[in-house]
Amino acid sequence: MSFCRLYALLIAALLLPAALTRAAADIDPASPKGAMKSFYEAMEAGDAAAVRASFYTATDSEKALADAYAAQLTAAKTLGDAAKSKYGATGDALSKGMPVRDEIARLDAAEVAIDGDTASLKVPGQAKPLRLVKFDGRWRLLIADFAGTTPENIAGQTAVIKEMAAVFNAVAADITADKFPGAPDAQRALQQKLGGVLFNTLQKHPPTTAPAAATTRPKA
Repeated sequence: MSFCRLYALLIAALLLPAALTRAAADIDPASPKGAMKSFYEAMEAGDAAAVRASFYTATDSEKALADAYAAQLTAAKTLGDAAKSKYGATGDALSKGMPVRDEIARLDAAEVAIDGDTASLKVPGQAKPLRLVKFDGRWRLLIADFAGTTPENIAGQTAVIKEMAAVFNAVAADITADKFPGAPDAQRALQQKLGGVLFNTLQKHPPTTAPAAATTRPKA
């Protein structure tokens, strides 16, 4: 069972890279690129409903995974907002998680292929293209592609993503409740908790390949 994308996500969360701020050129909002831009903007805004609406799911297990990802991505935003509010500039390491602006900027150079109600979007440096489906008049990202998952590992991946969301929300609540003397203490607590999630995941699902960024036709 390969959890490579999940390991990469956990490691990225542990490192908490700073967001970049390059702007993307104008993108047609009704296009596959526009759908991806809206998805990243929903992440940046912490809009769980909009993040969830950006995913296309074909099975109950995919729906559960999409729900978990929407909660996890917006929990990361909640954590960042709490750190920024409490610590100001000293909380930058906690408030600049996924490099959303950079991902939007990379869409300019993405290659898009459309075939009826399906599309693929390949960003330079990305190992595999992401697939999208037009459903109810808008392009949506297949959750299986975004997660890099398979039917065999989707339940385990969903469980880990839920754990990550719980960690982000718990640390955000502790920051708001003044449980840490300063930002470095909050960051250490976050890394310890995420390290525990990573350790448990490795114990259950030892990776067979190095972490890397990373399917069925629709039925609502």
